[in-house]
Amino acid sequence: SMLAGPAIFEDLIERQRLAELEAEAELNAVRRQGAAELELSEKRFRLAFEHAPIGIALLSLDPGEAGKVLRANSAFYALLGRTPADVESGSVLDFIVPEDRSAARHRLAQMLRGEVTEYTASRRFLHAGGDIVWTSMTSAVVADDRGVPLYLVAQFEDITGRREAEQLLTRQAMHDGLTGLPNRVLLMDRISHALSRTQDRSTHVAVFFVDVDGFKAVNDT
Repeated sequence: SMLAGPAIFEDLIERQRLAELEAEAELNAVRRQGAAELELSEKRFRLAFEHAPIGIALLSLDPGEAGKVLRANSAFYALLGRTPADVESGSVLDFIVPEDRSAARHRLAQMLRGEVTEYTASRRFLHAGGDIVWTSMTSAVVADDRGVPLYLVAQFEDITGRREAEQLLTRQAMHDGLTGLPNRVLLMDRISHALSRTQDRSTHVAVFFVDVDGFKAVNDT
């Protein structure tokens, strides 16, 4: 009976040690599972990023190099007809047509200041072959836990074909199919624009018609 006390005490210590070992083993297993799941998630993201059918680019929000391409997928390079070395050595603004750069620079500054976190706009890019590529650009800010902007995720969908189709339909609606000359629809559209510009200005709009005798014969010909 004198030895019962120490034996029980040693047994409790052993049980506690085994319980601690089991708890540590379970914790390590959870950590390994978490690391494996994180690695799998990152692998899936990399695959989705690289093989996405639309252009994706990570853009810097550093004040000294805002807009610099940090990383992009193959679809983005194909959109511009350029190599990674061509794109990642400069800013995305370098590849936007000059007429659109001011608006793009303004939006970028707003995101840098935290005034805007995401936006969608049409942007025209210069292809390496000289053509203009119309894109629908969607951008979103990625921030840290404190809300400090880290970088910008931008997606670029090529809508050149859609824009060309829209322009063709607009032209067909506003021009005569036989002669290609502007029709009444375009005339009224231009007059409406001209009149609207006079509302805030001390200017006037004059419209005059010229009658051409015998013009029916020209049309018939």
